Amino acid sequence: MSGISKFIDEMYDTLTVCSKETLIEMVIKNSRENADLKEKIMYLENAKTRTKQEAKTNFELMLEAISTSSGISVETLTGKRRDRKIVDIRHLIFYCARFSPAIKMQLVDIGRLMGNKDHSTVIHGIRKHRDIVECDKDFEYHIAQIIGNAQVNVPFKLEW
Repeated sequence: MSGISKFIDEMYDTLTVCSKETLIEMVIKNSRENADLKEKIMYLENAKTRTKQEAKTNFELMLEAISTSSGISVETLTGKRRDRKIVDIRHLIFYCARFSPAIKMQLVDIGRLMGNKDHSTVIHGIRKHRDIVECDKDFEYHIAQIIGNAQVNVPFKLEW
């Protein structure tokens, strides 16, 4: 006797409300619904993986474009140097990676791709970027130029 048959017999013995055939139909229907649900879950998980891969690719394109337009190498931007210009551009990258519609990465992922930085470093960089842009319109203009140059090289619009 198979596992399902045994289960049906036990359920039928305990529940005498419906016929054995009705119980079998319910089990079959339930198993079909579970199969559909599993298929939908797998589809969503695959879509999530694809989206993460696209975000990572877009992030790398953005990083390369900003590196080229600013004249600072990717290795330097993802490294440990703390020169003011490098830090400001790094904060811009954090901000764009978090809020650009084509990327929208998690803080941990941004930190990992930016040289294994902690998520709290990314949060700090995003806040500093916002503060500087709100106070210094010249900085905003300079960053807008960098983003404008970067847009030529990336297949999506960098917004902030």
